[in-house]
Amino acid sequence: MKNNFWKNFGYILALSGIGIWVYQLYYWLKYAEWKSFSLLWPLSLGSDYQDWIFYPTKWIGFHKVLDFIPLSIVVIVIGLLFIVNDEY
Repeated sequence: MKNNFWKNFGYILALSGIGIWVYQLYYWLKYAEWKSFSLLWPLSLGSDYQDWIFYPTKWIGFHKVLDFIPLSIVVIVIGLLFIVNDEY
C-alpha cells in the first residue's frame, strides 16, 4: 500500500486555503469590509522582523509584492501541488 502522507498533507493545505477564503467571505458579508490576509500575515506571527513587516524602510518593493499576494491562493496552490505530484 502506497504511503499517502504527502497527498493527505496536500488536501489539508488546500482545505486550509479554502477555509481562509471562506472566513474572508464571511467577514465581508457580515461587516462589508474585505479582511485581507497576505503572505506577510504568517510572517508577522512571532517574527523577529515585525518592524519591517509593519513599517518597511528597506526592500519596499519586495514588501509590496508579499503584501499583494493572497495567502489563501498560495496555500491552495501548494496543496494542489502536493496532491497532483504524489511520486515522491
